[in-house]
Amino acid sequence: MSDQNLDQTQPAAVPPTEDNKQDTPPAGEKKTKSRTWQWIVGGILVMIIIGGIGALAGYYAGIANRKAMEQGQRTLAATTQFQLGMADMQAGRYEFAKQRFEYVIQVDPAFPGVLENMAKLTIIMNATATPVVLPTFTPAPTLDLSGVEAMLAQAKQFLAAQDFDNTISTLDSIRKQNPTFKPLEIDGLYYRAYRGRGIAFIIQKGELEQGIYNFAMTRLFGPTDKEANDAEAIAKMYLNAARYFGWDWEKALGTLGEMYQTYPSMIDSSGRSVADRYREVLFRYGDLLYKDEKWCKAVSYYDQSLAMGTDPKDIPEYGKASRKCIESLPTATPTIDPNIPTETPPTEEVPTEMPTAEGGGGG
Repeated sequence: MSDQNLDQTQPAAVPPTEDNKQDTPPAGEKKTKSRTWQWIVGGILVMIIIGGIGALAGYYAGIANRKAMEQGQRTLAATTQFQLGMADMQAGRYEFAKQRFEYVIQVDPAFPGVLENMAKLTIIMNATATPVVLPTFTPAPTLDLSGVEAMLAQAKQFLAAQDFDNTISTLDSIRKQNPTFKPLEIDGLYYRAYRGRGIAFIIQKGELEQGIYNFAMTRLFGPTDKEANDAEAIAKMYLNAARYFGWDWEKALGTLGEMYQTYPSMIDSSGRSVADRYREVLFRYGDLLYKDEKWCKAVSYYDQSLAMGTDPKDIPEYGKASRKCIESLPTATPTIDPNIPTETPPTEEVPTEMPTAEGGGGG
């Protein structure tokens, strides 16, 4: 039988009928539903994992930040003492430099350059040291330290009395007369004097820039504490707020308003307090609203300002704004409730005259 005959004898495909159709869904639809659930479950797991990773990352980041802050303070102290030690070594104050390098090594043995310079300093000190061989016939005179000891006692008295200017001046005299005399103790007194003077400048005198400068000098002898840092931050905040005063009343309103909530009595070098400047800012911002014909809003700021203190020159402006505000308010038209019954006024009743009976009797 030929190939053509074979093709002609193949069974024909039977078309689907209602009897041979099956109720089961196609295989492709089953796979699609299965994949959808897999994606949903997988997405939930991924979100849980990401959330857990984020929480752990935040926890470890907090620990890292605290450690970095502590390390930064140690590094600042070590850097300051290392720089001062280098200056002392160059000036020939070897004992002073040695104490500073030893302090740096104690704080951070791996501080760059400290071991190398300590080794150089040791060589220099050994080379310049007087060899002990035989006693000399004329012993060297004992160094008289009575002068610097007396000045040191005087500096401590000045510091106890919070006379920071004379404390620093006396310490400068000690350093000039004998640079190697009790260097660490002198540094500690410098630290306390500059710190105390910085706080006094900011809190008591209102000389904010001078206070910030004294805190910078304090950090030459060690890192500042929380009280000094807070005072410096307040001073910088006030200087930032005051720079808008007089030319940008809206920004001054925000910055001085924030300070007024916490430091209303703080003063600056002009003697004006935060509260006094904020009172004026409130009124000047009201002037801006008045120019924009927002009279009622202007009155609200005028009221706040006048509640803090009265300036006679501001009274006329307040009066004009008040009148404008009242005039701008809509006039209320009275309405009558139709449900209220109206009363008819009573009418006066005229009594009718009763006829009188005439008595009869003819006569």
